[in-house]
Amino acid sequence: MELVSIVKEVLQNAAERAASYRMGQTTLRYMDRALWIIEKSARWAVPPPLDQDERPQPELIRPLPWVLFFPLLIILRITREFISLANLVLGKPPLRSADVVCIMSIYLQN
Repeated sequence: MELVSIVKEVLQNAAERAASYRMGQTTLRYMDRALWIIEKSARWAVPPPLDQDERPQPELIRPLPWVLFFPLLIILRITREFISLANLVLGKPPLRSADVVCIMSIYLQN
């Protein structure tokens, strides 16, 4: 865990240093937009809850045109399957679509 915290601290320091420059701010803005697109696209892969009648579902936003959106969904699905396979090899539970959305939301909030 020390390695993870060290890497996180280094990345945070690099992002803070990059944010002090105009080019860095532009890069961070584009990275934020890319993470937003991935999060909104990943929501399409999450199955609706069973108690759908009690809570209204938020409207799904398609962040890209269909021509780009479908390949992105396929890439996200393949990536999730590879991560799930690696988790099974390591003895961990497989990665669910809802987990991906939660992880992306956490990264966008921080």
